[in-house]
Amino acid sequence: MRGTGSRALVAQVIDATPGAHIAIIGLSLSLYASESTRMSSFQSAQPGSLASALPSIVAIAALSALLLVYRIKPTFRLHRHMTAGFAIAGALAGSALLVTGVAVVPPSDELIFFSRCVRRTCELLLMLCWAEVLIPLGARSLAVVFTLSLLALGCVNALSALLKEGGAYTLLALVPFLSVACLYWFKDRLQMIDHYQPGEGIETPGQPGIDRSLMTASPSRASTALVFLLPLVCYSFVFGNVHFSWVPNQDRAITSLSIQLAAAVGTVLASFLLLALVTHFWGRRKLELYNPLMLPLLVLTLYLTDLLGGSLSFLYVVPLNIVQKLALLLMWIVPFLVPSKRSPLITWGAALILYQTGKVLSTALSGASNTQLYTLASIGFVIVLIAGNIAGIMLDHGRQGYASSVPNDPSFGGSAEEAAGKETAAHVCSDIAKEHRLTRREEEILVLLSEGMTAAVIAETLVISTSTAKSHMRNIYAKLGVHTQGELLLLIHRHEA
Repeated sequence: MRGTGSRALVAQVIDATPGAHIAIIGLSLSLYASESTRMSSFQSAQPGSLASALPSIVAIAALSALLLVYRIKPTFRLHRHMTAGFAIAGALAGSALLVTGVAVVPPSDELIFFSRCVRRTCELLLMLCWAEVLIPLGARSLAVVFTLSLLALGCVNALSALLKEGGAYTLLALVPFLSVACLYWFKDRLQMIDHYQPGEGIETPGQPGIDRSLMTASPSRASTALVFLLPLVCYSFVFGNVHFSWVPNQDRAITSLSIQLAAAVGTVLASFLLLALVTHFWGRRKLELYNPLMLPLLVLTLYLTDLLGGSLSFLYVVPLNIVQKLALLLMWIVPFLVPSKRSPLITWGAALILYQTGKVLSTALSGASNTQLYTLASIGFVIVLIAGNIAGIMLDHGRQGYASSVPNDPSFGGSAEEAAGKETAAHVCSDIAKEHRLTRREEEILVLLSEGMTAAVIAETLVISTSTAKSHMRNIYAKLGVHTQGELLLLIHRHEA
């Protein structure tokens, strides 16, 4: 295979990311935890109502509150507290088992409702913990890890479909704990390695939200919202329509087995498709074409849903899972596509909330007596998706036409001179690091210090503790013979001259 092929890209990312295989397994288990209870092995789900959508609304409110805390206190991260991580896993496993009816004594309706609220909330919090660890890897590395996680997820889905009920419940209880264990194992691997060594074409970890192949287009927030954020609501609403068409057909027998295996096959196919896209169709302009690629699959899924049913449900479950995983990829890399000076986690959280909002709307409307209204609403969301995508691309291209006529457009990332200055400073830092024999981690922190970052911001950026960041800073100052950041900046300036 050529050096630019998918196999080479995967090898490059795995070599550059310590413990990447652990992250792949852990993220796949986290995704499985959020999808598993839809299967007949665990519960017989039926079309919902506004009341059944309340647990998701509670989960969205809890996530929103936590993101507000992140904004007020930028150094706070949930995954840094191991007790909180395993508490989330325990709550997720316990509430999921209770909802599925494993309890010897049938729980009350109030307890079931509370358990569903806890389960929905913990699903989002577990996903947030993984986002905190993976976003610093950079857009393309994260995309590769995500696609490989889908491959593992497909295998786990197939395994769970073949397990007996007792084995399925055991798997449901173990998955959250295994995912959290992988999370902290992966985090420790990252902190044990002095510096990541990303290959050519892979953005440097520790610079979340910065990817030249995605951000050099200077997009506006409006165009990004129309092209990448609005579709998340539309996709998840339509997915709900299809979801409530096949879930009632499960019979805990051959039909259920075919549906669950079809979901596994669709997930594996999505993994291979996404890996090809990430390898050969990477860049902001190419990512804008993902929506037109997904739309035919989405329309085909809706058509097959309306045409088929019963034992033939598996025929539209395959394309459903393919387009759903494509949409999830966009959700995961949105932080690298939205121009924002805030933490990329805030943007990621907003994307997740939008995706969950579509699910809430779909659940609330699915129980309506008029099924045609639900179908018409799904078609309406598809039309909104298409119109928003066209409008966003036209707005973005129009902005680029204007920006090309302005020599220094500071609307995104500063002027060309500022960008060139940062690149020069990075080269100077590299020369200083070689001259004074700094380690690779110290060189990385030196670059961040040259950009004026404080110890707290460096700790957040590199996913390390503040005390570790300060320890590296002291070592850098000692090796360079300076005592303050101001003296360090003066030293860098003299080398530039």
